[in-house]
Amino acid sequence: MAPRRPTDTVDMLIGFAGFFGVVFLVVTIACELTGRPALGWALTLLFLVVLVGVLLRQRRAIVRAGQEARSASDAAVTRGGREARSRSGAPVPHDDGSRAAGGDHPAARADVRDR
Repeated sequence: MAPRRPTDTVDMLIGFAGFFGVVFLVVTIACELTGRPALGWALTLLFLVVLVGVLLRQRRAIVRAGQEARSASDAAVTRGGREARSRSGAPVPHDDGSRAAGGDHPAARADVRDR
C-alpha cells in the first residue's frame, strides 16, 4: 500500500464538497424554477461553496509548505566531503551542472581530474 500524501484527505474533502455543491446547485435552481422555497437549499449551497474555498486554500498551503521543505532539503549541501543527496537519494547537481563527487573541492570534479 502506497503511503498517503498530506493532501489526500483535503483532496477527498474537496471532491465530496464539490459533488454535493453541484447537487445542491441543481436542487436550488429546480426549486427556484418551480416556485418552491429554496432558501434552505441556497444557504446549504453557500456553505458548501465557502467550504470548498477554505479547503482549496488549505491545500495550497500544504503544497507550498511541501515544496519549500523539498527545495530546502535539495539545496542543502552536506559538508565533510560527502555529496549532497535529495530526499530520493539521488545526488543533487551543482550550479555548474556536474554531480557532486566529493564535495566542493575543485580537485574532486571530473573535469579537473581529466587534465
